[in-house]
Amino acid sequence: ETNAAWLIQEWTNDFDEFKTHFSETGYNNSRKLTYGGGTNWEAALQATYNYLNSKDENGEYVTDDDPTYVLFVTDGSPTYRINNGTGNSGYLTNYEAARRPALLIHNFNTKTHTAGTADNPSNTSLFGIFAFNGTGTNNNPNYLDDLIYYAHNNGNMGSRTAGVGSNNDGIEDVYFNAQNQQDLQDAIDTILQSIIDAV
Repeated sequence: ETNAAWLIQEWTNDFDEFKTHFSETGYNNSRKLTYGGGTNWEAALQATYNYLNSKDENGEYVTDDDPTYVLFVTDGSPTYRINNGTGNSGYLTNYEAARRPALLIHNFNTKTHTAGTADNPSNTSLFGIFAFNGTGTNNNPNYLDDLIYYAHNNGNMGSRTAGVGSNNDGIEDVYFNAQNQQDLQDAIDTILQSIIDAV
């Protein structure tokens, strides 16, 4: 289903549980991250934002006042967006559709459940990893580079051109291009260390 995204892991502070979602067998040998059919960044990010702002069965928000970290990992450029399957020719339009929920996530304040302000700034951070899928025309990592830059710069692309990317504009610690298992492990280790340093 190209319009849908699924929640397979609620918030956790268990690193081993988190880490096993990236393994071949999955958590407790029961499930793993799966793929197939297309890549819909907008659906995944919108589902994440909806979850950030949701309540449990007792009417309590699922987030608390602690800093919140969202790690967005994809193995491909966005081939779909919500309610529209455009395939490989629509990367730019599909990337643009994903920018709004990415910005909403990065600007979210889990204390007020609103966008961050000067008095109550965001306490949510968005990270991105483009994993394992090359750098050719059909697998352009620059769109994720651009997406993370856009979210971290309050919706401002500066002098960037979408789909071109850049390696020298201050997001080296929040965006990673991981082309093999070691790259992925290094990216996750860097992100986790930055979280440990922040808290």
